[in-house]
Amino acid sequence: MIEVIYKSKKNNKKIAKAIADELQVDAKNIKQVQDVKADILFLGCPILGGNIPEQVTRFVAQLDANKVKKVILFSANGFGTDQFTNVKAQLKEKGIIYGPVFSCKGSAFIFKNFGHPDKKDIQAAKKFAKEVLKWR
Repeated sequence: MIEVIYKSKKNNKKIAKAIADELQVDAKNIKQVQDVKADILFLGCPILGGNIPEQVTRFVAQLDANKVKKVILFSANGFGTDQFTNVKAQLKEKGIIYGPVFSCKGSAFIFKNFGHPDKKDIQAAKKFAKEVLKWR
């Protein structure tokens, strides 16, 4: 079973939808999810000033290693880089495997990375989702 869950107002929602569409599942807002059971959980969130939102940290804290086998992190953020060090540490401590990370530029502030994620970013997210399925 594959789940795609995200926290976002716009950037990560676009990436979550692209991944979910590619994998033929529904993307769910983190607010809509209580208990997660998945072989692979794609989890996306904004990274603000290098920090993960508290809601995502709490969400990861409640994940059960008996119900979630692998977590794949994704983010469209101002730097377009993997900034999930703290979340990876949380997952490792819980005994949940995490795999490759997808990061692309996302619009930040007023003009930084305006227009991102763009079509190229969306296509890269879809390709990434297909590659992850090969990894499992």
